[in-house]
Amino acid sequence: MKKPILFTLLCGLLFLCTPYLHATSAIGVGARLHTLHSIYEDLPYQDDDLSYTIAYEYHDAAGYWQLMVAFTPEVGESEDEDEDSVAVQSVITPQLNLLIEDQIWLAGVGILGDYIETEEDSEWSDMYWQVMLGICLPLGAVELEILAYYPFENWDTIGDFDSGDIDYGATVKFLF
Repeated sequence: MKKPILFTLLCGLLFLCTPYLHATSAIGVGARLHTLHSIYEDLPYQDDDLSYTIAYEYHDAAGYWQLMVAFTPEVGESEDEDEDSVAVQSVITPQLNLLIEDQIWLAGVGILGDYIETEEDSEWSDMYWQVMLGICLPLGAVELEILAYYPFENWDTIGDFDSGDIDYGATVKFLF
């Protein structure tokens, strides 16, 4: 009795997944240049901090999900650090982004958090958001993606936008 029900559920699941058979995937490597954020001050980054990224993307017709991890091996010192503050040594940032494509144009939103390693201990930051806008230049089986990122703490503060708080990044993606 259990086998026909299990078989029916499996066939139904396969039927629901058939639209995704023609979806493509991509692996990407890149870099992101951070700025010192004037509004969201809990971010560990200073001006010109550089993160190295690796990403997996699942592409569908209108856009794609991007699972990315960024690693910042060295974080600049804050100008307003006092003697009791602890310097940040490195930051690991997992993130999940949803990007929509229209020809070469990209727009998206993502959620992320920072694993901050200091001289004394390590801890996770609160989750925060980012919006992205950029272009994707197709070069055969490889694409070059250039994005501007605006990180913010919560959706109530997105209206406090300051153009000086924009991060920039580039990723080379290999489609398969």
